[in-house]
Amino acid sequence: MFLLYTRLINYVLGPDTKWEAERMADVIYLRLKSQDGFLGLHCLHDYDNGRYNWISHWDTKDDLNHSFNQVYPLFKEMIGRQGHWPPSVEIYSYYTPRNLEHLHAE
Repeated sequence: MFLLYTRLINYVLGPDTKWEAERMADVIYLRLKSQDGFLGLHCLHDYDNGRYNWISHWDTKDDLNHSFNQVYPLFKEMIGRQGHWPPSVEIYSYYTPRNLEHLHAE
């Protein structure tokens, strides 16, 4: 079993915010990649409606929590008054299913 930790941040800037959202993602990624335990960032962007989701993966829950304390204030500052409401933040354990093909072998 491979288990890691994932943080999902959802925020809305509204239409015509592609440039701002991509700039924020670039800046935050540079900050995240220097954090212990960082495994990657996926950015899901709905440019038409200005809705954004960022999914980051971490080795341990401690790494995830520490990074949040280090980087989230910058994220909030970058959103500023542009955000339609406060971002939502969710934490998950991320499980990658193991390969079970051997159970179906003939």
